[in-house]
Amino acid sequence: VVPGRLRQPAMSGLSRRRWLGAATALATASWWRPAHAARELTTAERAQLAAGAQVRRRVDFQNRSGDYVGGLSYQRIASPPQSVVERLQHVAAVRAVLPRVISARRLPAPADQHRFELVQGTSLYSARYSVIALRPKPQATEVRFWLDPREEHEIDDVWGFFRAQPFQGGSMISVGVALNLGEGIIRWLFEERIVDIMLDMPRRIRDYVDA
Repeated sequence: VVPGRLRQPAMSGLSRRRWLGAATALATASWWRPAHAARELTTAERAQLAAGAQVRRRVDFQNRSGDYVGGLSYQRIASPPQSVVERLQHVAAVRAVLPRVISARRLPAPADQHRFELVQGTSLYSARYSVIALRPKPQATEVRFWLDPREEHEIDDVWGFFRAQPFQGGSMISVGVALNLGEGIIRWLFEERIVDIMLDMPRRIRDYVDA
């Protein structure tokens, strides 16, 4: 088990925006501009999604906060976008959608936000941290999340989004995530496996929402 450690506030909003600029080489519009997400997919990728396959784009980067790994992934599901996003804002969804959740509980938060404390891992390792999540607009079919540095956290940083858009009579789910595990044996032993699991979240959303 990774020992608990309280860290300083993680990547600033400015740093996040700078990375979003760098990510345009892969998926600018699909990262923060939902109206253009489908246009960023190639014809072959759209065909893969329509056939039920998952599309992934790996994005790793470095900045003064450390080394980040993650990317974007997409999946078609049958449910409409508004239904998808409504269901993703509950603790039950957090447990079902996020990988290897040992525990999840809701924390006090302002009316326009959600806060969750999470413990994820296996019998060999685990990490506790808290995230803030919100919809950028009340009716938006998108949820953005980031590490709450005020709470104890055993990872250096994490942030990203879940988004649902109309697609093929249902929704296209897109997930973007950037994770900084910090230095240590967990990063060296399990980082690639953790990224692979993170980028499979659209499938987990499909299985949960369409069940």
